[in-house]
Amino acid sequence: MEIEKIRKDLKAKKNEDTVIRYAKKISRSTQQEDSPEAVLTLAQKLWGGGKEEERFLAIHLVASIDRYLDATHWKQFREWLTEAESELLRDGVSSRIFGSLVMEDRSWVRVLCHWAQAEDPLERRAAVMAVFPRTRQMSDHEAALSVLESLLGESHEAVQGSVIRLIEECLDINRGEMVEFLGKWRSRTDPVILKTILERLSQEDQERIHQF
Repeated sequence: MEIEKIRKDLKAKKNEDTVIRYAKKISRSTQQEDSPEAVLTLAQKLWGGGKEEERFLAIHLVASIDRYLDATHWKQFREWLTEAESELLRDGVSSRIFGSLVMEDRSWVRVLCHWAQAEDPLERRAAVMAVFPRTRQMSDHEAALSVLESLLGESHEAVQGSVIRLIEECLDINRGEMVEFLGKWRSRTDPVILKTILERLSQEDQERIHQF
């Protein structure tokens, strides 16, 4: 599909859901006519255009061929993460692209643990967003805990929100182990994070956490 036609069609898409559906349609058509690699090439061209809506479409084009991604793509999308100029795009690259790679290969969690210790809060948030799909879709709360250990003391507001959501996801998967984890690291946990989580727990779970 010609990129100029895509750009023209994209202007008529009014919300994120319609763009995501459009990405899937383009991906199916391109793969029927060519290959997954052609979808990736098209995504690279759209990302290179620099426009927010085109980059959003590029992310979801890549997500549509996630089963074809491997370690050779990590460096390229690491550059996308650096180039993304909005939280929407950064979260998209982190969760839809890196999240897919982490689901396919758990060893990438080690890299996310390094990101979680980075000075840049955007990189720390990316670590959380990238482990989230594996946590939710594969119930791998232990992968999340590996990332969370470095982030319980997080004070940056944008990162705190993602940390709290990941903790809540882990509580849904294994409440007992998560309560024990929070109790163990309670003294290191940022007061805002701890207060928010405690307010959402039962009195019994709150008491267990304070026993540590």
